[in-house]
Amino acid sequence: MSAPKIRVIKARLSGEGDDAGAVAELLARLLPALSEGRCQVGEISPAYPNRRGTGARRYFDLYLINPDTTGRTGTEDRPGARPPLPG
Repeated sequence: MSAPKIRVIKARLSGEGDDAGAVAELLARLLPALSEGRCQVGEISPAYPNRRGTGARRYFDLYLINPDTTGRTGTEDRPGARPPLPG
């Protein structure tokens, strides 16, 4: 059996108060189940004040485990999903 293929996506959320932290925690809790274990959230950074304006931002990595390499967008099976935009 080969090692799982993992791709990393760097993410930043920004919002009022610590809304970004709340959403990051929610993603960390729900994404593994919603993606059948194919997407997981790494460590979530502490809150950093926004440089301009109010609120705070959070950084984290999303790990895509064994991403689909067939070219499917993931929307084909969802009723009412929009087709992907051309090139």
